[in-house]
Amino acid sequence: MKSFRLIYPVIVLLAAIACFGLRWGYTRHYADQVQILEKTGGDAADYFVIAYTLGQTGKYAHPANADYEKIRDGILRGQPVTVEAGDSDSWRPPVWPFVLMLMQKAAGTSVATLFALRFLLDVVTLLLFAKLLTYFPWSLWLKGVCLFAFALHPTWLLYSSVFLSEPLSMLMLVAFTVVLFHLLQAKRRVPAVVGCGILGGLVILTHPFFVFFPLLALGLLCWRRLLPFRSALAVLTLCALTVSPWLFRNMLLFHTAKPILTTSAGSVIGRTWNDDFLHNYRNTTAECDLSEIGAPSGLNAAQCSDWLIHQSLSYALQNWRMVPAIVTRKLTGAITPFPETYRPGLLEHGRCMAQVLTIGPVFWLLLFGFRPGQRSRLSADGGLADGNTGIANVRFIFPVLRCILGGLFLAYLLMCIVSYASIRFRAPLVWAELICLFIALDAFLNRSPNRMYTPGAEREPGHSCSRLSK
Repeated sequence: MKSFRLIYPVIVLLAAIACFGLRWGYTRHYADQVQILEKTGGDAADYFVIAYTLGQTGKYAHPANADYEKIRDGILRGQPVTVEAGDSDSWRPPVWPFVLMLMQKAAGTSVATLFALRFLLDVVTLLLFAKLLTYFPWSLWLKGVCLFAFALHPTWLLYSSVFLSEPLSMLMLVAFTVVLFHLLQAKRRVPAVVGCGILGGLVILTHPFFVFFPLLALGLLCWRRLLPFRSALAVLTLCALTVSPWLFRNMLLFHTAKPILTTSAGSVIGRTWNDDFLHNYRNTTAECDLSEIGAPSGLNAAQCSDWLIHQSLSYALQNWRMVPAIVTRKLTGAITPFPETYRPGLLEHGRCMAQVLTIGPVFWLLLFGFRPGQRSRLSADGGLADGNTGIANVRFIFPVLRCILGGLFLAYLLMCIVSYASIRFRAPLVWAELICLFIALDAFLNRSPNRMYTPGAEREPGHSCSRLSK
């Protein structure tokens, strides 16, 4: 235990340096930072201009008198352009543009500083992941290898070099998991409940694709009797309260009584529930021909979204025989580690190889990692009754982890069925996939999987995890 406390912080520090250094070296010497800004387009450019407009005008909107190219060129020249806010935006969730706005404010016209601040977010994610690993009954060297594998993960590096929201979504997911573990072992549960509820709301406001994750993770924990129902209800209530200001803002913006999380919902759903989906869908672009479901003119963004959702539902009901084929196509696109259109580049090939390695352990852990029908017991105060304090006993760590990861993967697959799957949307899951891979690796090295996954199994005395039970 003493050696763990001395050596593990050093490993974490080295992994953090490797995480930042790899990103800095990649964007400075391989993919030039200026060229990255020049090639930025699509969703990343949209986030960038919304953040820029928010920083200059205080209004969450697209600029009325400039586009991304004009804003980018002004930054590169050292002469930032002055923009005027256009119509308010409800298409993009608000957390990433707000964080990006703070980074733009701090960086000014320095492109290097902007990228450095962007990479510091990844270092924060790595530190949270390192904290999460301390809950696991693994050897020190296995935790170190897992930490470095995460820091150097090609998928994470691929999306860290652009201004998309996926890396921040990963940060929120890891933070939510860490606080949820703390909630399950905390004697004073109120701070942990508050933190878990707020982070759950931020997960949704960062990437609505994971809107079902807090509900499913907490629901599975309650079903397995690992979390009291009242605690789960309190977390979900605080989660809803965190999201509610954004919902009310959109309701006032569009003068409607219907809560609106994002006006992009109709578009992403309408792309998949039509006759062209099975022919045109690819998990790399997810673009479909929208000509058959084009919304009538004269509708605002919220009305257009509602119309597209209604048309998609009508299509599914009228063509119910096609529903199994469409759902199957979506799930195969969501699960397969291979891009369905060729994508060149070393990082793309590394991403593919990493997902090939993790897909088996993910299904193994979620489907066969535990004996069916076994449930844990709660003590009178709502903690886990294992003879120790909290979840330090190994018999409860992996049932808890399975519920959380199961909720995460089920939330991902459920949204893939409702909308569509893209390999980009899978990027925030790399930390969970990596944990599944190392759980399988640890079980293989110990040659006794039941010792890890069967309730009642104990590790040898003096293991690094034993300090958590004190």
